Amino acid sequence: MQRDTRQNRNDRATGALRLVGAMISDVDVWRAANLLIKQHSTDAALVAAQVSRRNSVGLDGNTKAKIHEYIQKIRTTIEAAALPDEKRDALYRKLDRLILEVDKARTDLQSMGAVYIAICDTIGQGFTKLEPVRRMINSVAALMGRAQADEEALPALPRATERKPLEAPRKQLPPPAKSRPSDLDDEIPF
Repeated sequence: MQRDTRQNRNDRATGALRLVGAMISDVDVWRAANLLIKQHSTDAALVAAQVSRRNSVGLDGNTKAKIHEYIQKIRTTIEAAALPDEKRDALYRKLDRLILEVDKARTDLQSMGAVYIAICDTIGQGFTKLEPVRRMINSVAALMGRAQADEEALPALPRATERKPLEAPRKQLPPPAKSRPSDLDDEIPF
């Protein structure tokens, strides 16, 4: 449906820009081009917002607190593990990015994926002491998954209905009678 709408807009704008036998001023051409640009930028912003909403989740205060607790436990476990400094620092940076995302109004799911992949990669390289960290990350992912499922369960806004045309103007009342009471005279007393 969006493509039809965009195509219709493109057709209208293209028609507005054609100089078929008519003298159109530069201002009119500029206005039509400006309108076309605004329409396309609005369409792009709407599509980007929909994609961003699909790739993120809103977390309530309790869920954020639980995630922060898990991340603190993960940090403690990483500190106790015998990891090379560059691996430890890389994991800490990813955890820091995840904390920043969790504190936002909507948490980007890619930051969670980056932490999960980094930890699994580190475990795969022989650092089996991080196995408890993987279980904690699974718990964080489960919290985010529940929050996303709760969001998806919310009822969606109803589709816009077709607008009813405006009613014709109602008949006006007749103007008031022009007769004046006899006790009023035109003189103004001072």
